[in-house]
Amino acid sequence: MLWWKGDCRKCQTYASTVERSDLAVEQNRSLTGLGKSYSITIDTLRRLRAFFENLPDDLLDRERKIIERLRTIGRESHNIDAKRELTLRELGDKAEFIKDIVAMANNGETSFIIIGLEDGSFAPIGSIAQRYTKNDINQIISDKIDPPVVVDYREITIDGNEYAFIEINGTNPPYIVARDIVHNPTDRKRVRVSKGTIYVRHADRTEGISRAELEEMLKKRA
Repeated sequence: MLWWKGDCRKCQTYASTVERSDLAVEQNRSLTGLGKSYSITIDTLRRLRAFFENLPDDLLDRERKIIERLRTIGRESHNIDAKRELTLRELGDKAEFIKDIVAMANNGETSFIIIGLEDGSFAPIGSIAQRYTKNDINQIISDKIDPPVVVDYREITIDGNEYAFIEINGTNPPYIVARDIVHNPTDRKRVRVSKGTIYVRHADRTEGISRAELEEMLKKRA
């Protein structure tokens, strides 16, 4: 979860504080659980975390640059995917999410899914509706991708606007869908993924891998 670079003692202290707060949330299973354990309101916990996330140094410099890059080029790329929201209640939602994570992991480089940006313009939506922890996200993808991949998840605030960053580092491609996930008839998203499928990113699109691409991926492993 360490996302700063350099030897700045202040940066290390601030980042360590954010990490410890995330760990405390995971240990108490939710932000609500942490608040009950220490008699602290959820609003206070969020304000404390936001304070350390948004100190006037370079801790969020990378995230700022990624968002600025999106707005400058006006489109997503093979390693940056932007979404207005992330809802993971239904099977259709989860199927699409697994598809995206598999494709990003198969990039073989650090890749990001950014939540909180309008489609097309990449303007900030202001506040994110659905909140998760790193543990929440990794529980959702657990046992659904082979080999397993662990992602980082952070909710941050930049210039008063909330974003969620999912960072994927696929170091052992090819990654494949490990089990069938099929939407329910009443799901908002009618998406299904099948066991054994390999997805990759082509510019701003997520698609099934071609034989040539798979051969090239396997060559890199040799």
